[in-house]
Amino acid sequence: MASRTERLAPLSGVASIALLGVSTVLFDFYEYLPAPGDIQAHLLDNDTAVTIAGYLGMLAAALLFWFASSLRSTLRAAEGGDGRVSNIAFGGAVGAAVLFVAAYSVMIAAGARAGSDSGISADSAAITYDVYATLVGGGVALALGVAIGAFAVVAFRTRVMPRWAAWASAIIAVGAISPASYVFLGLAAAWVVYVSVTLYMAGRRTVRADGV
Repeated sequence: MASRTERLAPLSGVASIALLGVSTVLFDFYEYLPAPGDIQAHLLDNDTAVTIAGYLGMLAAALLFWFASSLRSTLRAAEGGDGRVSNIAFGGAVGAAVLFVAAYSVMIAAGARAGSDSGISADSAAITYDVYATLVGGGVALALGVAIGAFAVVAFRTRVMPRWAAWASAIIAVGAISPASYVFLGLAAAWVVYVSVTLYMAGRRTVRADGV
């Protein structure tokens, strides 16, 4: 019988996306290739908010690791065999979490530097912002695309998810690894929430079927 913690584990995906949303609101600066001076001004004026946003993003990344484990367990049980595709999904989700850690570490460093006595130069502000944006918009999107694509493969082969969810996952996966990856990040986040809630509800139904 699964423990309460194990039954709640899939909801770590929902919690992760919620924290990422709060972090996004706090950071409050998402322009495409802005002028270095604009980035510098934003960091200097909002250093505390930027630093807090970075720490919330790190916590969100930690929860994404937990979600990756729940995802692998479900896909592995459905796939059977050596679980090769399930392991790819797990690796993609873990890769996304690692890249989030890297991206938000850069954000924390930028906020801390901006809040110091010496402040932050325009060039340094531009570099940190570009690194952060590339890690999230490129690296995280690619890793999530791999995870979602592997999920789609297992969903097509088994009945672990409805057929429409398999098709939707395939479309999101292709978009996430394309040059338009930034556009599909929101859909990838929605996918994490959907799968997270679906896995949790499936676990509740299993518990009720067992009479617990």
